[in-house]
Amino acid sequence: MKKIILPFLLFGYLAWGTACSSSNKQGEHDPQHDTEAAHDHEGHDHGEHDHDHEGEEHDHDHDHEEASSEHAGHDHTSESEKHEHEHNEAYGMLVIAPNKFQEVIHTSGNIMPAQGDEITLTANHDGVVVFGNKSLLPGEQVRQGENLITISGKTMIHDNIEATFLDSKTAYETAKANYERAKLLNADKITSDQELAEIKMAFEKARINYETIKQNYSSGGQKISANSSGYIKDILVSEGEFVTTGQPILKITKNKRLVVKADVPQRFFPMLSKIKTANFITLYDQQLHKTEELNGKLISYGKSTGENSLFTPIYFEIDNIGNLLAGSFVEVYLKTSEVPNAIVVPKTALLEEAGRYYVYVEAGETFEKRYVTIDCNDGENYHITDGLKAGDHVATKNPYLIKLASMSSALPAHSHQH
Repeated sequence: MKKIILPFLLFGYLAWGTACSSSNKQGEHDPQHDTEAAHDHEGHDHGEHDHDHEGEEHDHDHDHEEASSEHAGHDHTSESEKHEHEHNEAYGMLVIAPNKFQEVIHTSGNIMPAQGDEITLTANHDGVVVFGNKSLLPGEQVRQGENLITISGKTMIHDNIEATFLDSKTAYETAKANYERAKLLNADKITSDQELAEIKMAFEKARINYETIKQNYSSGGQKISANSSGYIKDILVSEGEFVTTGQPILKITKNKRLVVKADVPQRFFPMLSKIKTANFITLYDQQLHKTEELNGKLISYGKSTGENSLFTPIYFEIDNIGNLLAGSFVEVYLKTSEVPNAIVVPKTALLEEAGRYYVYVEAGETFEKRYVTIDCNDGENYHITDGLKAGDHVATKNPYLIKLASMSSALPAHSHQH
């Protein structure tokens, strides 16, 4: 197993990552120069002063040397601690200990809007689509009650909404006048209660019809308004397009809750009941997300496969933290049964060589290249089944720097450069 001397490796990393390492080295060399100058000066003083002061000078020099020795010892200790801290920070040293891990089903999936989080607006009347002055684009934010589209019927002969509105208004006003007159006649016993009831029923029908049309009508046509705040997901019509009653116009998403759908191969079907949480990686930014950190919950999983499909779906509902995109594909790690006393390392600790994985383990003043056997990973950590034991110190950051140092023979071990 190949070993790399730590002092040389650490020197290389510090030279890579900082700009002040060389000046620090030079600073450490200066006290040695001062000591030599002091020695020359003391030799000169011995020749000029009489013998009576030699004892005093000896005591003074002795005290000075003790103080210098204590100061030098303190500097070496502080420097050693500093280098050890920098070493741990540079390589993310991890002390291996038995940990919890869960078996994983690795598969693919996609993100979808949650049920009730997406709303489709439809045309309530036949007409022509008019966007007006507002430019509508997918992703645009809208407020509840905001007018988005107008359905105009000005140029239409049949099913003209403006004509329909005027007809309903006229019918309502006529029915209202008939009802008011019938009430007076009934009070004088001129009309029967049955006739009054029939006239009242006709009035109520005309009133409801008029108010329904009026609610969505304004001068120029029927207004299509956002019935919830959110974002425009899709615009399903074009300016000037003729639409019919009930035709979808656009979709609005609240973008607060999302669903992660994972497609599970049939051979894992017996394990679906053990799944509670999942990790997933969004392919557009390679970020890892955990359902338990997104207020996620398992909604359901399919009890059968779809037609001409080899997969069974499983669904998790999660909060949208703002950077999750509905409709995007994801890499999913479904967590199943717990593995007790597992040896686990972050995926950043592993390097691959000809299909074999290895890590760098600290051994005294060296790094040792250690081949390991991996079982599975949850997108963040790997379960190691062979090659590591509790108490091993493993580098989890910048293993490629250790690899580069192991490949270099420019500097022999324990050598120094000034």
